[in-house]
Amino acid sequence: MSTSRVAVVSPVVQTDAIDVEATLRPLRDPNVDIENFFLETGPVSIETEIDIERCLPGLLAMGKRVTSAGWQALVINCMCDPGLRELRTEIDIPVFGPAETSMHTVAAAGGRFSVLDVVIEGREMVERQVTTYGLRAHYVSHHAIDVPVLDLFTEPARTLAALERTALAALSDGADTLLLGCTGLAEMARMLRVALAVRGRHPLVVEPLLTSVRVARALLEAREPYVCAGAGIG
Repeated sequence: MSTSRVAVVSPVVQTDAIDVEATLRPLRDPNVDIENFFLETGPVSIETEIDIERCLPGLLAMGKRVTSAGWQALVINCMCDPGLRELRTEIDIPVFGPAETSMHTVAAAGGRFSVLDVVIEGREMVERQVTTYGLRAHYVSHHAIDVPVLDLFTEPARTLAALERTALAALSDGADTLLLGCTGLAEMARMLRVALAVRGRHPLVVEPLLTSVRVARALLEAREPYVCAGAGIG
């Protein structure tokens, strides 16, 4: 089997506020090459429509750059799925948006999800995504922790407590799956599972960046020819 090459593109300039490498490190093995790329110019975080517009030129340029460098798939590291349509038009490798990919993954498993977002202003975007992706039947609710992206790890205990609070509200709404509404929360997923387990609650907690990278890898590997020993075709 040849090595699959998945490029993760964070549609922001590097600030060190979020440790993307720590999130991606467990996914690496001899069969997959994964690397994160930040933009050379763009916003420091994406929380508004204006931020999305500001990131697009750099995101498209980086998409073309990683394609030319031989990367086989691109995962956008943002739950807003910025530039998803534009990248799919401009480059000829598969492009995965974490919101689209993770929402469809939950739906494929029959789950009903609530989104745990960073800011309340994200609700309109999330509900627009749910409609666009045809997943209204699987969507339950949106809850925000009211912590800006760049402050998520300034006080990790505060962020985790807010996640736990919103998670319990989402479960009360009838959700069986909690979808983290910001890829910057990746390192909080395990801690949230533990905090809820202490309360006797065991919902599926889905982290969208890891989910998207795993789906990208699986689809790349599905293209690989293989030989089944002792079996013929036809």
